[in-house]
Amino acid sequence: MTSAAQSGDEAEFGVMGRGLEPIEVFMRKMSRDPHCRSTALAVFLLDQAPDWDRFVHTWDRVSRLVPRFRQRLVDPPLGLPAAWVLDPDFDLDYHLRRIRAPEPGTLRQLFDMGRTMLMTDLDPVRPLWEVTLVEGLEGGRAALLQKADHALGDGQGGLRMMQILLDSTREAEAGPMPSAPEPEDSRPVAVLRTALGERLRAAARSPQNAGRLAGAAGSALLRPAAAVSGALEFVASAGRMLAPLTTTPPSPLLQNRSLSFHFDVLEVGFDDLNRAGKAVGGTINDCFLAALAGALGRYHERLGSPLEDARIGMPISTRREGEALASNHFSVAFLAAPAAIADPRARIERIHELVRQARSEPALPAIEGAAAALRLLPDTLFQAAMSAGTPDVSASTVAGFDIDLYIAGAKVERMYGFGPMAGGAMLIGLVSMFGVCCVTLNLDPAAFTEADLFVDCLRESFEEILDLGGPNEGVATPAR
Repeated sequence: MTSAAQSGDEAEFGVMGRGLEPIEVFMRKMSRDPHCRSTALAVFLLDQAPDWDRFVHTWDRVSRLVPRFRQRLVDPPLGLPAAWVLDPDFDLDYHLRRIRAPEPGTLRQLFDMGRTMLMTDLDPVRPLWEVTLVEGLEGGRAALLQKADHALGDGQGGLRMMQILLDSTREAEAGPMPSAPEPEDSRPVAVLRTALGERLRAAARSPQNAGRLAGAAGSALLRPAAAVSGALEFVASAGRMLAPLTTTPPSPLLQNRSLSFHFDVLEVGFDDLNRAGKAVGGTINDCFLAALAGALGRYHERLGSPLEDARIGMPISTRREGEALASNHFSVAFLAAPAAIADPRARIERIHELVRQARSEPALPAIEGAAAALRLLPDTLFQAAMSAGTPDVSASTVAGFDIDLYIAGAKVERMYGFGPMAGGAMLIGLVSMFGVCCVTLNLDPAAFTEADLFVDCLRESFEEILDLGGPNEGVATPAR
């Protein structure tokens, strides 16, 4: 397969010495709380075990093409945000592991192995990723467990970076091995010098920024009433965005937290879910969120604690053309999702309107920068702000590939993504690949004390939504 990295467009994949994005600075401080770790796990289910030597060669090549895989984070002096620098002790053997699943090698056993891995911190003095090949799964299958800190990239960027790892045929030959990146000075003072130099060069390359600021200042002087009106609208927009957190009560059942995870998975046909959305003028994302809201409503009802609205956080990509894939560019919208609306059609319609409003808010792009500003708060105030501003659950969707993909001779059958809960009770994700929507749940069992019941509620909620589109293949529960 071809990619930007293979064609020499290094900037798209991140260059050496690059500083953190604003949202990454925020996540780095937030992860000091063990309940808010920013580690994620991607699970690639393979039809067979890949050739190990070829697999290692592929990852060696990837680490040379994408500098981020050979970089670690270093904190420079003066309180500046951390920066990426090449690890002088980079050891590929440390990052690649190979184990065998216990008999009989079920998907449930694989997910239990994965959740244990995700509950273990990455070594902060090394590049923030590990890949484990798991052999011996049922039916001769294998799996890759790719664990990485969210700072390496968001879902959209990370999936595109995987293009250089994956082949379009089983027999594809490995590409030429590039030279390893040149060593660099990783001492904190040197990192500080590099960081300051990058900021000066960035300012010199972007004179249009100064022009825009000057233009905005001039416009404010010439039209002060319009400037004040715009500022007031921005403040009002920010208030509307935060309203689901400030006016919607949190779930009484989902407040406890632990350091444990529970993984589960549902699978829904892409065409079935797409058809259901179109039947009511919605999208796959609308159906996904409506199924989640309906499941939360069912779960609370069955446990004797009815829930009117569910506080859901939803990341929205702010990535622009040409921005490095090895980075994070997203904002977060907060929804008071209608958990009490029993009619799935009406629930989808309401979700569709809420998402439309959230995406159109003028203050949405500013959330990314505002998050970085929060890092300046003392730890106690920062943690208090996080507690007040955390939704009960977070939901994320990523559009994957729709062509056959292979790695070192093994075909990728499924991809499951388990993201960080970021202080909430659950992160639920949807990855659409190969005609299937894989719905993954990372639950805190201290919050979801009846995890199996919630999964049943989610399956029922998806089934009633699929029925809106006519005959369908239903919902699969492969880990049951």
